[in-house]
Amino acid sequence: MCLRTRKDGAVDMNIPDIAANCGLIVSLLAFAVSVVTEATKGIPFLKKIPTQFQVLVLSVAFSVASYIGYSLYMGKEITFYYILGSFFGGFVVSLVAQGGWSSVTELYGRVSSRKKDDK
Repeated sequence: MCLRTRKDGAVDMNIPDIAANCGLIVSLLAFAVSVVTEATKGIPFLKKIPTQFQVLVLSVAFSVASYIGYSLYMGKEITFYYILGSFFGGFVVSLVAQGGWSSVTELYGRVSSRKKDDK
């Protein structure tokens, strides 16, 4: 990852580094969700639920679990607002797992063009 440590021990990151790290994490989680979804399609009781719902539940679960695992590994305090943030991040992971990054950029384009029209 693109982390640089200063002399005082703090991590020095700029905006492109943060965006690259977030993109990498979302991509890895979306790949894991896709693999698990494909591997579990043949299970009888999972055939009864829609695949999109399964992807959504797996995405949220993987996102929250990865935050908790990272916090425990790094020895950081687990806070409710980061759990809530990772919960909502799971929706982005679900969107990427179902439609790829093109669906996310298309959605961003629609929202950003709407903001320009409002001005």
